[in-house]
Amino acid sequence: ELLPFADIMGIAEKVFPLRYQSEEVLGEQHFRVTRIALGYMALLQRDTLSFALTPVWNFYGDNDPEQEHYSYRPLLTLNAVDGTVVDLAYGY
Repeated sequence: ELLPFADIMGIAEKVFPLRYQSEEVLGEQHFRVTRIALGYMALLQRDTLSFALTPVWNFYGDNDPEQEHYSYRPLLTLNAVDGTVVDLAYGY
């Protein structure tokens, strides 16, 4: 069963600033989310070291509000079942 979208948005609002906090050393940061999509992603299951298709919410956008361009890599990915952040570098 998926978490309600309102819960996902609440998690995203709290986690998003933390996800990009390290970039503040470069100056004030502005991000724009242009698309939010529900889909499936093969995520590593830690206890079995296998992959399973898992529903996720992907938040797409960019950090350059001056230019109109779109990213194909999500700014933030959340597990749609439990709301945990998915680190795309690690696969879970």
